[in-house]
Formats: sequence, structure tokens, C-alpha cells
Amino acid sequence: MNGVVWPFAVTRSRGHGYRTVIAPRALIGAGATSVLSEGTVDDIGPHARVRKVTGADGAELWLVYRVSVLSESDVGAEGAPVLDRYGRPVRLTEGVVVGAKPTGGVTEALFAKVRERTRQALGDFWQADDLA
Repeated sequence: MNGVVWPFAVTRSRGHGYRTVIAPRALIGAGATSVLSEGTVDDIGPHARVRKVTGADGAELWLVYRVSVLSESDVGAEGAPVLDRYGRPVRLTEGVVVGAKPTGGVTEALFAKVRERTRQALGDFWQADDLA
């Protein structure tokens, strides 16, 4: 994929609803992180999706993402199932924000980099319920 990309992740914790956990600074500053959660409502599946959304300033943004089930290794909870308080699996939407229409292929390496950059924040978000 060509161009500058910014990682993002949307998930929930055991006791709190879906939230944007990682987002580009520009979206945070504009109070527009909801474009990430609202623009990526899809079924769980291994395939990458590309969707055009409109940012707070009216600019076109492109989301390249996939939806999976949050795993133990994603949150540093080895041996503990990742379930919400009702015993349901937790969905993880992860990907990148691109300022122009993406060109080139979407590879597993891209998602591996996203996971590497978001793992700590995902774990902190998940563990925060234990501190409350």
C-alpha cells in the first residue's frame, strides 16, 4: 500500500461498550474518532475491507481494515478467555486510515504492523476494567 497510513483499533472491554482505542491524532483533535467505529460495522472475517468515509472537516478518508475476534494474545491475557461480561466473544476492528484512495495490495504484513503498534493500548484498555 502506498502513502502515509495511521493505525486504528476499535473494540470493547468486559464491562464497557465498543470504543475507539487507537486513532490518528488529527481525528482525536477534531473529536471525530466515531468515524472509525461507525464506518467499520461489518461481520467478522479474515478479508480486508476498504471504505471511504468523510472526516470532520469534510475531507475524504479511506479506511483499510478487517474485523476479527479479540484474542488472548491481543490483550496479554494468556490462558484467560476474552469475553464480555455476558460471555460473548469480543470483536476487534483494526486497520489504517489513509488520506487518499489506497493503491497497491493489502497484505498480512500491514495488519501485522498494525497489531504490533496497537497491542499495548489494547491490553491497557482491556486490563483497565480490572482496576475499576
